[in-house]
Amino acid sequence: MLRRALIILLSILLVSIAQIGQVQAKYASIVIDAKNGETLHAVNADTKNYPASLTKMMTLYLLFEAIEQGKVKYRSYFLVSRRASAKPASKLGLKPNEKISVKDCILALVVKSANDVASVVAENLAGTEKGFAKMMTKKARQLGMKNSYFKNASGLPNKGQLSTARDLSIMAHALITGFPQYYKFFSTREFSFKGKKYKNHNKFLKKYPGADGIKTGYIRSSGYNLAASASKNGRRLIAIVTGAKNPKQRDRHIATLLNKSFQKILPDDPVTIKKPVATKTKKPVATKTKKSVAAKKRQIATIKKPMIKNNANWEIQVGAFKTFTTAYNTAKKAKKRIPSINKNAHIFVEPVTKNSETFYRAKIKTLTKMEAIRSCKRLKKNKFRCVYGQIRK
Repeated sequence: MLRRALIILLSILLVSIAQIGQVQAKYASIVIDAKNGETLHAVNADTKNYPASLTKMMTLYLLFEAIEQGKVKYRSYFLVSRRASAKPASKLGLKPNEKISVKDCILALVVKSANDVASVVAENLAGTEKGFAKMMTKKARQLGMKNSYFKNASGLPNKGQLSTARDLSIMAHALITGFPQYYKFFSTREFSFKGKKYKNHNKFLKKYPGADGIKTGYIRSSGYNLAASASKNGRRLIAIVTGAKNPKQRDRHIATLLNKSFQKILPDDPVTIKKPVATKTKKPVATKTKKSVAAKKRQIATIKKPMIKNNANWEIQVGAFKTFTTAYNTAKKAKKRIPSINKNAHIFVEPVTKNSETFYRAKIKTLTKMEAIRSCKRLKKNKFRCVYGQIRK
């Protein structure tokens, strides 16, 4: 009898342990201000959940990083393995030994959320998807994502693949601020591959004014997830919702969260969910005066003047730091000190690993040689460290 009771007790204990280790799809949400990282809303923000296809944000981050570091080129081609081609939907239906360009990989991950393409990227950058997953987890720690663990590049079901709403907001923020030149891909509405058109899974782009990215995700064990970014009057918010019951509920809820958060930072300018309907009004007939003619000439001259010179292939570096955030904030402060540079100049944070230690270079890119020289002189007068050089391809 004692032996039987012990067996029953052990069985109950094992079931309990299994249940404790099991992650269930729970609702979680967070909204942060992209300007300073301030949290404007948070519910269950540190609850672990399966990220599903939001995982592909990290896959894309590492791909963008590889392009910037010159490991692959934008127009390079990746080889498709049999293993990658066998991934379940959503997928492009790639065949073994087929080749796909890096550009098409980016678009397929953003628009179609293609699982086969995620594996192709992983294998071509790290040799194996398992090796790439280790790179993903390591990068997560470097970015400050404390509770994220990756086992694959796509977000397909895996009990060990976990993240939180807070970590996912850090990931989205790192993509937006670290790779502004590539972030534009997240607003792509559709793309074509081998004669077939694919529409973006992210319907929120059409529904919310100012929305310009970033990624949807779903597996049965996670619920419906969304990472969204929207701008209003020059202010950008990043919102994450996980564990929603369906896409419509998820999109409505994240719109509400963004509305309330925008009202906190822009109290005199409330946001609406639907885009305002434009009304036709008769334009007043303008009388030509010397002033208006002169203004028109200046406007034409401005339009004809190129925004950026062809030799704008220089960059400046204003320091190297232990954290991504410090590097980004330093570059941002530096850029404010040099307002005369061209509008295409952008902040870039370059992670560099030496002797197993990672640090982050704070840079401002896409300058002409003269702009780079003058910018460094001005920054040094303002007690910034600054070096300049050509952008390495």
